[in-house]
Amino acid sequence: MDEALEASLDAGVSSVMLFGLPEEKDDAGSRAWAEEGVVQRALRRAKERYSGLFHINNVCLCECTGTGRCPAKGGTAMKGFAYGVGVGPGDPELMTVKAIRLIRENRIIVVPGTDPKKSVAYQIAVQNVPELAEKELVPIEMPMVKDRAIQAEAHRKGARIIADYLDRGENVVYLTLGDPTIYSTFSYLQHILEAEGYPVELVSGVPSFCAAAARLNLPLVEWDEPLHVLPAVHRTDHPLDRDGTYVLMKSGRSMTAVKDLLRKSGRDVSAVENCGMETEKVYRSTEEIPDQAGYFSLIIARETP
Repeated sequence: MDEALEASLDAGVSSVMLFGLPEEKDDAGSRAWAEEGVVQRALRRAKERYSGLFHINNVCLCECTGTGRCPAKGGTAMKGFAYGVGVGPGDPELMTVKAIRLIRENRIIVVPGTDPKKSVAYQIAVQNVPELAEKELVPIEMPMVKDRAIQAEAHRKGARIIADYLDRGENVVYLTLGDPTIYSTFSYLQHILEAEGYPVELVSGVPSFCAAAARLNLPLVEWDEPLHVLPAVHRTDHPLDRDGTYVLMKSGRSMTAVKDLLRKSGRDVSAVENCGMETEKVYRSTEEIPDQAGYFSLIIARETP
């Protein structure tokens, strides 16, 4: 740097711009104000030695701030990030600050289904982010079938739709109910995208069973009790015979069989249908739960004291 500044002065140049690329980057671009940042150190040295120069300073806060894959430093071309964002179970007040921020900051919003604005996840999120209605909403059909071949084809198509945006450097926010780590449709797309080298980040949301337990004013587990979370629609032939509390998700389509399972268990049963939504219903026993309860019915079965 000293040689370049001295040459500038000798040539009659009175103003210089200092541009620096930090060795490490993060999403906040914190090296921009770090006391020992590359530009900060260079600026102090330049002021001490070359007071006759007018200094303009530029710190790299480009689109690759968080990844460090800066093309100027020999990195590969920048791809967008795929975010699996949990919007919580239904109550918009349970959406996280981070989920709201990512939806606001990004243009491409993917929603499972064929009509994004009819999606429950969209209807929750738009209450906190009204401008969501004006963003580019991308539907991805995720068929609710047991045929693995049909599922796999739908997942490949969905991942390709997202990848097309990522290849153009666009970030993609995929909205999912509850938390993206718990029985989320995004998981299937995540596996494909990561296998193809795309960056993926999961953004946690309030899980439905935690929200339902809070709605019921029930602690899920205490002391050394285990917690068992099951997709009930696939486990109606498994007795609830282990110690601890059972959470039964995806119960709606097999509710008659699930209720038989609950009766045989002898457990204390509570349930919430459409937790946090305007159509929410609370049930305090197995018998109160209607056989036609909706898909978003969550059951908590605790050991009898």
